Amino acid sequence: METMLEDFRYRGEWWNPANPDVRCRGEISFDSSDDIILTLEGTLASHSGGHVETEILVGRIDVSADRPVTLVHPLQWPSGYSSSGLETSIFRCRYMIFGKQFQSLTDIGAIAIWLKFTHLLEWLGNNSVLSTRREDNETRASFIRPEPIEGNIPCIETVFSISYELGERLRRFKSLELITSASIMLSPDDAHDLEWYLDLSYRIRHLLTLLIGRPIYFEEILMLRDIGESEQGPNRPEFLHLYLVQPDRHMKESISPIEMPVAFSEINNRLPEILNSWLGRDEGLSPLVDLYISNIFSRTFREFQFLSYIYCLEIYHRINFKGLYLDPEEFSEYSAKIQKSVSDILPKESKDLEDSLNQRLRYGNEYALRKRIREIFNELPEDLFTYLGISIGTFIRQIVDTRNYLTHYSTDLEAAALTSHRLSSATEKLRGLILALLLKDLGLGPEEVTTAVSRDLIIKAIVGEESHGDI
Repeated sequence: METMLEDFRYRGEWWNPANPDVRCRGEISFDSSDDIILTLEGTLASHSGGHVETEILVGRIDVSADRPVTLVHPLQWPSGYSSSGLETSIFRCRYMIFGKQFQSLTDIGAIAIWLKFTHLLEWLGNNSVLSTRREDNETRASFIRPEPIEGNIPCIETVFSISYELGERLRRFKSLELITSASIMLSPDDAHDLEWYLDLSYRIRHLLTLLIGRPIYFEEILMLRDIGESEQGPNRPEFLHLYLVQPDRHMKESISPIEMPVAFSEINNRLPEILNSWLGRDEGLSPLVDLYISNIFSRTFREFQFLSYIYCLEIYHRINFKGLYLDPEEFSEYSAKIQKSVSDILPKESKDLEDSLNQRLRYGNEYALRKRIREIFNELPEDLFTYLGISIGTFIRQIVDTRNYLTHYSTDLEAAALTSHRLSSATEKLRGLILALLLKDLGLGPEEVTTAVSRDLIIKAIVGEESHGDI
């Protein structure tokens, strides 16, 4: 089967399981960085030009009679007509599953999931040994497979296993390439639906991205389904291939362990605890993680990255600190008195101004951004700020002034805002500080956190240039 990093297309027969008598020929196209598109020669609707709303479509491709397909969350585009006048229907699909035709979305579930990621083998250290030798005009290969790495993740009642595999690839029918790889198996105590596994898979991908320091992509996802027992005893699980699109890929062919913030060898004895901490974290931190990871995957404007990192710090503080000047009940009493005074002072025709002041007062008990950031920075090791060349007071003033300018674009703040290379430097340092916070919360110590940030090549280059006065 193709991986999720390859493009492919197949022709076949397709239908809506809710109306199986109406079938169309058509082509499924998988563009690994763009879309999953089904183009039909005809319509699955009850009448010409009709629209089909369904959670799934199913089909069977021509390559093999034993290759059923399920398309998940198809969205129909407006109908068109081919050059011969035949009506065509086009669906854009979110996911595609090879191996089974499901009758409804609720039927899609699994007892385990098998994940293969880019750079996973490099992160693990590639401990497998593959050797070849010539013998009697033959080439013989031997593969020494390391012991699987196993453990429990109590927060999601799941067992994980990391194992090594040996695969092969035929190149232009002339040579056979042997490939070593690694995968992660996640086996929960109970079966779960597709969305549960997808959420788990992305969270694992985010963790690997954090530890490896580069965008990590799915290569393969296999869903394992229990198909019960037969007269001969328990049947082997079904293996279903799941495909999803990963847009805007920018992959690096190889990564050296010295470029990774945290190599597997540094945490191998703590991996179960780290996985449990990551997957069991406060759900309120999800927007922070999503923003941080999205900036690693995307190449967006520096100003947007800067603002998103400031937002990350604010989220982190709201989850981990009290952030209030007074007890809420005490503040409520003062607030009521202030509101009454404002109402008494302002003329009746200034109702809009009164409402504006009262609205600001609602958040008056919350810490200002400067104080929030100061409390967060107090949680990080001093050596980290020394390495980054950060004077905490000055840095906080600069990033808060810049945030206020980029938010309000007030001319009074323009002169104090960071721009150009100074903005780029501050943005990358903010990224390093947020990385440090996330690693600290995973249980890494102060020295490990500082070391992890210092391995980042972009941050290392900025620190080096600033130390030599090049910036």
